[in-house]
Amino acid sequence: MLPIAIHGAAGRMGRRLVALGSVDSSLKIAAALEYGGHPDIGKDAGLIAGVGEIDLPLSPALNHDVQAIIDFSVPAGAEAAARLAIERRIPLVMATTGLSQSQRELIGEAAETVPVVWAPNMSLAVNLTMKLVATA
Repeated sequence: MLPIAIHGAAGRMGRRLVALGSVDSSLKIAAALEYGGHPDIGKDAGLIAGVGEIDLPLSPALNHDVQAIIDFSVPAGAEAAARLAIERRIPLVMATTGLSQSQRELIGEAAETVPVVWAPNMSLAVNLTMKLVATA
């Protein structure tokens, strides 16, 4: 079982990942993360995701060992996720859009120390188009 952290777990995509992870036996959602002032901090991530209790509170801090961080948050959250990945040497999947130049550079710094998959749009069609444009 691969223990992962969902960063931005109360957002639309984060809730979907929590829901999918709660039924996938190859994954273990070990942490459901949100910013410190989020109104749902402390609530069960499964309830927030609409799948019932999974005994995992939404938290502002990563208090568990994980093998990957998946970030679907906002630019400031993505920056925090990248710093966390660097500090703890945890592979990072980054899907947040709207990053500033300095935030994109931070993602690049993270990629120098840990594996990083950065796709600001997870749609297959969009990623294929970006790849084709880059090679044209």
